[in-house]
Amino acid sequence: MAPFRLRGVEAVALVGENGVLMGKLPTAARSVRNAFSDLSLLAGELAGATTRLAVISLPHNVMIMVPLGEKGLFILAEKPLLSRLLTQVERHRAELAQL
Repeated sequence: MAPFRLRGVEAVALVGENGVLMGKLPTAARSVRNAFSDLSLLAGELAGATTRLAVISLPHNVMIMVPLGEKGLFILAEKPLLSRLLTQVERHRAELAQL
């Protein structure tokens, strides 16, 4: 999780079915877990495929959600960090899936 702990990252967490596995969330783990489930359903309905990641733009921040099988990576960060964080996600995807 260290590659994602940058100045301007407000929250980073690995979420599993039973709650937060690593890091901390700015909201309830159940809400984030439900968002991952909804993301998976939406992707299946739209493309019939799995989702690699989702980015939700908020007024000053971005929320990055990366499904990793039964787990998911959640990042809340300042908008200017989006490109850098997406690069980090792709570089460390295999490591994250094994956590």
